[in-house]
Amino acid sequence: MSRPLVWLTMSLLLGGCEEGALEFPASVPVDLPFAVEAGLTAKPRLVDAHQFLQSTPVERALAALVTDPVRGNIRIVHGPTSCQPQHGVNPGIRPQWQEPRVGREIRIVWTTRACTMPPPPEDLALLIVSLSALPTAMPLAASGCSLLITPEYVMLPSFSPNAVLQREPGRGIISLNWTPDAGWVGRSLWSQLVVFAPGENSAGYLMSPALELYIGSALGT
Repeated sequence: MSRPLVWLTMSLLLGGCEEGALEFPASVPVDLPFAVEAGLTAKPRLVDAHQFLQSTPVERALAALVTDPVRGNIRIVHGPTSCQPQHGVNPGIRPQWQEPRVGREIRIVWTTRACTMPPPPEDLALLIVSLSALPTAMPLAASGCSLLITPEYVMLPSFSPNAVLQREPGRGIISLNWTPDAGWVGRSLWSQLVVFAPGENSAGYLMSPALELYIGSALGT
């Protein structure tokens, strides 16, 4: 079993613990299933979602220098090719369509398959996240999917009801519930869900479209 699957299995087994009980050092590299085909020279690092999404004092100090109001935006990006699952359904994404702002909760929902009937399967999944998109989308021939963001970091969903990145027990639904702090104003968070789906194609994985969250100023500024 590959490292991502081992960690995902650990997350499923321990996910019922309180948030923070399952932590990994940020230096731990992750072997993604498409790493060789994508020609990745650096492995992404496994991070705790709660800790990663908290800005640093330096980032907050730099953000304080922004005096003009910043308008936030949500953008879904599709690649030139979609995955090629045997049953014809790719992972889906359903953002909450309101302007992402500092101090306002953002809720994003991914499903292991875009169709909700029948319910999406309980396939293992991880979220790759980045602070930048790829200059050009990278189609992956083995799966037909497109890598759309720079795979810098990996987050694992948790079964904890208080988790920032949460997995609903018994369902193929993953949600991000995040309130950006002041250090995120004027910055983008990119994400793309990877679903391990043996038998759906020769590569054994599927990928969602990419999502960009561009964080605007707090309300009233």
